[in-house]
Amino acid sequence: MLKHELLRRYLPPFGGMTGTQAQDGRVVYLDGYAGEGRYENGEPGSAEIALRVAAHHRSRGLNRSCFFVEQDAKSFAQAGGGRGWLPGPRGSCPL
Repeated sequence: MLKHELLRRYLPPFGGMTGTQAQDGRVVYLDGYAGEGRYENGEPGSAEIALRVAAHHRSRGLNRSCFFVEQDAKSFAQAGGGRGWLPGPRGSCPL
């Protein structure tokens, strides 16, 4: 999937470069169409890809925060609908 390939190639260098320019080193990633996190065939979705990059950056002492938005209730529940996951985009969700 194009989105996933872009995330794999773009997030690691962009997150690293952006974090070094931020005063507190923090980079926030927001996925407005997060999906389920992982597909039925076992392939990682965009949320899992972003979390893997964030974990790699954190292991190097960089400050990363990820937020995921999913409108479809079934996908939201499948993803766990937990911390970092926001039901949306209808209504307001404070970050």
